[in-house]
Amino acid sequence: MNRRQFLISFALLTVAQTAFSQNNEGNEDSSKNLQTWNSLTEEQKNVIRERWIKFKNLPKADKEKIKSALDKYKKLPQTDKEKIKNNLKRWKNLTPDQKNSLRENWKKFKNMSPEQKSKLRERFKKFKNMNPEQQNKFKQRLRKRKK
Repeated sequence: MNRRQFLISFALLTVAQTAFSQNNEGNEDSSKNLQTWNSLTEEQKNVIRERWIKFKNLPKADKEKIKSALDKYKKLPQTDKEKIKNNLKRWKNLTPDQKNSLRENWKKFKNMSPEQKSKLRERFKKFKNMNPEQQNKFKQRLRKRKK
């Protein structure tokens, strides 16, 4: 399972898990889940059903990986959950080229030594502390270097 499939499955499973849960029957959460499910369009419900079927047919190791991520997600503070949601929204709005570029950069990052990763993180922190004008100048210098 590739990263994209994992993220899509994870996101939909967070919605579907409670919507399809049968061990919540009779409590307030079940009522809220039913209201949430009923508020979805038929198209949204079909997407969730399709992903649920795909999830059920995944190898056990992949299911466990997704369930583990979901358990970790549930325990996160609300601020971290919001960051994840915002990142997923931003990802959704990226062009295919932008997504491919990010995937390539992620692969490069994963293959870096711990020292290289540390240096990159430091540079990123410095970049984030720059004002927008400084950030733009920095980006322009990087673009010139790449040419």
